[in-house]
Parts: sequence; structure tokens; C-alpha cells
Amino acid sequence: GPTMTDTDTTQPDGQTDNQSKRPAGRQSVPIEQRIDDAIILMEDLADLLDEETDAIHQHDFQRFTELQADKVDLATEYQSLVGRLQKRQTEIKQLPEEMQQALRAAAQRLDVSMEDNDRQVDTARRGTRSIIDTIIEAARKAVATSDAYTEEATPPEKNPKNSGAVSIDE
Repeated sequence: GPTMTDTDTTQPDGQTDNQSKRPAGRQSVPIEQRIDDAIILMEDLADLLDEETDAIHQHDFQRFTELQADKVDLATEYQSLVGRLQKRQTEIKQLPEEMQQALRAAAQRLDVSMEDNDRQVDTARRGTRSIIDTIIEAARKAVATSDAYTEEATPPEKNPKNSGAVSIDE
């Protein structure tokens, strides 16, 4: 009812208009509150993306994996919030300039984080072949028995340093 939106007197007719189309109470959250939520959510998502970008950069696969569930949750929450905000464009345009600017700043920061993240994920995907090869190689060495390992290392053409021909390096 009107008690919840008392503080938001900018557009009483637009407010009730919206409420007739939407389930009651859903739209009664003051737009300022929605914007605050959006800014916090965008900052959280940007932080998480930055952290994921770092994890990929440092090949910290465990950290990367831990972040995935939160990423899905935040992205889903963000999507539905953006959907709600799009329906309230008129109200957003009537907000104080500094609030609109804060929203734009948060959106811009999120864009930058998304671009960096995309770039890093892309680079990692291209490099994944070699990363996976390296991991498999390391795993192979870890599980290999000493005989199997020396067997693999003996062919001189593969590893000249171990062939005993020291003169190659001089």
C-alpha cells in the first residue's frame, strides 16, 4: 500500500499504474532501494569476475572452481534485477543525478571486469591444450614407477642432456 512507498512521491500515478499490472508488493520497493541493490550487486559481480580472472591468470584451478557457484548465483540475481529495473526506466530517469551517476559507474566497472574476464578466459581456452598437457605430463610423472620413468627418458634423441654426450652443451 501507500505506506511502503510514502518516501517515493515522485510519481504516484506511475507507481499505482505499475502495481495494477504487477503482483502487489513486488513493485512497491522504492526505486532508490532497487538502485542501491543493483550497485552493490554489480560491484560484487565485478569483484568476483576480477577474482576469477586472477585465478585463471595464476592457473589456480581450485580457486576458479570454488568461484563458479557464486558466479552463477550472482549472475542470475543480476539478470533478474536488471529485468526489474528495465520496467522502471521512467523512475530511474527522475532520480537525482548523483544516483544515476553511481549506477552508471557501477555498470561501467562491471563492463570492464567482464571484458577482462572474457579476454582471460579466451586466452586460457586457447592455452588450455598446453595446460592440460602439462597437467597430464606432471600426473604421469607422479604416478610413473622409476623404471617406467627412466625407460621414457632414455632415448637420446629426445633428451640429449641425459645421453652422456656432455660435449653438446659446451
